[in-house]
Amino acid sequence: VSCSELFKKYYSDYSFTFSRGAANLVSFAKDDSRAAFIDGYRVTLSGTLSNGSKTQSFSKEYIDLKEATAYNFFKLKPDRQKAFLDAYYGRDGLDYRWGRISIGSNDFCLKSYEYTSSPDLSDFSIEHDMRYVIPLLKKITSRKELRLMASSWSPPSCMKTTKILQHGGHLKLWQYKNYAKYLRKWLDSYEKQGIAVDFLSPQNEPFAKQEWESCLFSLGAQRRLAYKYVSKELEGTNVQL
Repeated sequence: VSCSELFKKYYSDYSFTFSRGAANLVSFAKDDSRAAFIDGYRVTLSGTLSNGSKTQSFSKEYIDLKEATAYNFFKLKPDRQKAFLDAYYGRDGLDYRWGRISIGSNDFCLKSYEYTSSPDLSDFSIEHDMRYVIPLLKKITSRKELRLMASSWSPPSCMKTTKILQHGGHLKLWQYKNYAKYLRKWLDSYEKQGIAVDFLSPQNEPFAKQEWESCLFSLGAQRRLAYKYVSKELEGTNVQL
């Protein structure tokens, strides 16, 4: 959790809690700079703000915007599409202002797919996302400012020890740099489509070996990837790791 200097000047006291059900709570007090990874399809951010004369409580949620959601959205008739957008993103609806998107395929896609088949990224393309995911994101972001977190379910299979997206496996030690470049290339490609990402999580559920897209990272491997490689690729951007 990070707060702008303007925010800190206005609010003399504040606290936040991220939750995914009662069993998964992570609390942050004022000036707390800890980081926490919370996986889930629907996460609630709640908190209390005080400027000395007034105390305000709030609660906001975000949901994943995956290919399955986008595919079903575009099967709706135009009036039902509008009803969906109004219900989830309208001022008189849930008014979601956060969303999480997937870098590559995941367990809620029409099929497994990859952006590249080569560690040098010579054939990199986000063409697959141009059919459903990006058009939905454009419809949402044309209506309101949406803060986005992006997470990868698996590195490209050509960079993994198992050479497949599914069933865990590990990122090859000599591919860390290429994987960081891959993440930056994805961010740049989305930005060219008008989709700005605010936060990046290099790996979804890093300790889980799943039947679908997944990859295992120890705490040390996560630190190595994040601080030695990905952070360098994010220099000059507004993306927070």
